[in-house]
Amino acid sequence: MAFGGFLFLLGYAPRPWYYLPLLALVAAALEPLLAELCRAEWAALSRVVLAVVLAAALVGFELPRLRERMTNADLVAGRLAATAAGGDLVLVSPWYFGVSFDRYYRGPAGWTTVPELADHRIHRYDQLKARLASPQPIADVLERVRRALSGGHRVWLAGRLRLPPAGEPPPHLPPAPATRTGWQDTPYVDSWSLQLGAFLRDHAAALETIPVPCTDPVSDREDLSLAVARGWHQAPGAR
Repeated sequence: MAFGGFLFLLGYAPRPWYYLPLLALVAAALEPLLAELCRAEWAALSRVVLAVVLAAALVGFELPRLRERMTNADLVAGRLAATAAGGDLVLVSPWYFGVSFDRYYRGPAGWTTVPELADHRIHRYDQLKARLASPQPIADVLERVRRALSGGHRVWLAGRLRLPPAGEPPPHLPPAPATRTGWQDTPYVDSWSLQLGAFLRDHAAALETIPVPCTDPVSDREDLSLAVARGWHQAPGAR
């Protein structure tokens, strides 16, 4: 109950790995009980057989995951290093992809996350919190996009590009924690992604997807796509 209360107060969307400490604690607590129940030789042998059977039953489900990549950020970063030029701008969205991207990218173009954070070595939730509380958290990113495109450079998007339907304005959320979701970043990440997509939709002269081939499956938790925007125009009624 204490662990569940901690996760509730933490406010993050649950992830499978959050429960590893709880599973370890439960296993350690059950071990003395199982040892007492398995004093008989047949019981101890049954315990071993059950463990082997369960492990064998899971092999078919887990074997394909041995080939699954946890990220393709290295492939996307390599493609950008070979294709992007100085003066181009690389945007990484959502912001938490920036940690893996920072590890692998060594290209000539400058890059930033959406929103812009100063440190990408780890997930800096303290810096993200300041952005969540800002009335215009990605205004500086959009200005960098405008300068790059109007200056004849390209804007690359590594991550997930979301384009709202033509004519539909993107959502703008009030500064956190004014919404019912408080400090949870997921609604804001969605809003920022749609705002960026709407800006490119309204102002980029061309927007295309760039294939990044991969022979192995990639975890959907960090499967980055790649797109590039070129040119600048002021759409009627666009900001």
